[in-house]
Amino acid sequence: MNPHCLIALTEGRLVRDLLENDLLDFLADGGARVTLATPADRVPSFTARWNRDGLRFVHLFQTRDHPWLSRAVKVRKRLAASWPRPCLQAWLNLEHRLLFKLRPEYAQLLVEDRPNLVVATNATPPTESELVFAARRAGIPTLGVVGSWDRLHKFLYTRTEHLSVWSDLNRDESFQMEGYEPTKVHVTGPTQLDAYFGEDVNCSRESTCVAEGLDPARPYIFLATAGSFVPAYDETYLLEWLLSQIGSGALPRDLQVLCRLHPFSRLEYFLPYAADPRVKLSHMGYIPTLGASMTRREVVQFGNLVRHAAAVVTPGSTLTLEAAIFDTPTVVPVFHSYQAELCERYYRTRVFGRHFRRIQEQNLVPIVHGAEELLSGVRRCLKEPAWYRDQRARLVRDYIQFTDGKSTRRLASLILQLAGAPSVKSVTCEQNLAGKS
Repeated sequence: MNPHCLIALTEGRLVRDLLENDLLDFLADGGARVTLATPADRVPSFTARWNRDGLRFVHLFQTRDHPWLSRAVKVRKRLAASWPRPCLQAWLNLEHRLLFKLRPEYAQLLVEDRPNLVVATNATPPTESELVFAARRAGIPTLGVVGSWDRLHKFLYTRTEHLSVWSDLNRDESFQMEGYEPTKVHVTGPTQLDAYFGEDVNCSRESTCVAEGLDPARPYIFLATAGSFVPAYDETYLLEWLLSQIGSGALPRDLQVLCRLHPFSRLEYFLPYAADPRVKLSHMGYIPTLGASMTRREVVQFGNLVRHAAAVVTPGSTLTLEAAIFDTPTVVPVFHSYQAELCERYYRTRVFGRHFRRIQEQNLVPIVHGAEELLSGVRRCLKEPAWYRDQRARLVRDYIQFTDGKSTRRLASLILQLAGAPSVKSVTCEQNLAGKS
């Protein structure tokens, strides 16, 4: 009997990372039927784009808020780090019993569909936790995908039986920070970056610049924002600073600035700069109900833009790793011209206190703490492209690990493998969901 997978998809970025990289085709080639649970099942343009034989769309509901969930996850992390495994398991059982209620729609879906595996494609937030809870109660295996290098540091709200991660480094973090058993964590690689390792990311500088509206005769700085994750945080200061340095001659006057906005950045804050001929604003497209996304073609263009940039300036975004793939010199500024206290607290707690700590401690990228340091760093990037080259190579080895462009294939193979177990018996599934066993 062919395996049947129920896959939850909650964000536009997951469309970019998975569907645009042919996950559905790889699963179909393996003989799997797929039910796609997503808020976009009612969006005709989305369903028309991804509809195919053997695929069914169903609705993924908004997770109901629980005031104790964040606290429970923090307690779980402490237990995983210092307590025996039986204590952690007891806490997990308590979480499921007290924090989640069975949603009738999911109970009915699981009885009707009889999936062999439920996949949460974004295990970090709680958006898929109710579906996973229903699956685990029904006795159906679950897989959570940790879709980026930094997300284990941002708490794992959706606790699945199995976990897929980017790298060995992430695997170790899942042991240390979440208490996962080694046999339950699978290193499949960064699906988000698959397109970077194909021949398409070898376009000439001229064609890349023309396609983006940049002047191919002039160099450009790739400025990537990290997202406005703190209320009232203004990210425009770095763009304003770069333009002032170019205008004064402190940086070459022929420099252009390609400003790429994180999906959580405020586009309206940057719109006044769009009229400046030195600036090109760039941002993701949008899928209704799912948010920001990119097509594979757009990802390829993005990679070419990183490859041909004279330098990358980013306050700690994932572009730090993407630039390393293309050996583009990079500077990470961690100061704010106007909101110094807010910035210091943000980097101390959310960046260097989490995913960026190892990069800082091992000096894998130049981190600058003021405007003079940033000016010196950008100048050095322009004059010495090999600056920090060895560290960039190490970033790729440590955090990206797979550079063959086949991470989506590996994830599909893992899904097929986990879904290959014998189906849950109908009567058992229904009894579990009814709370009788």
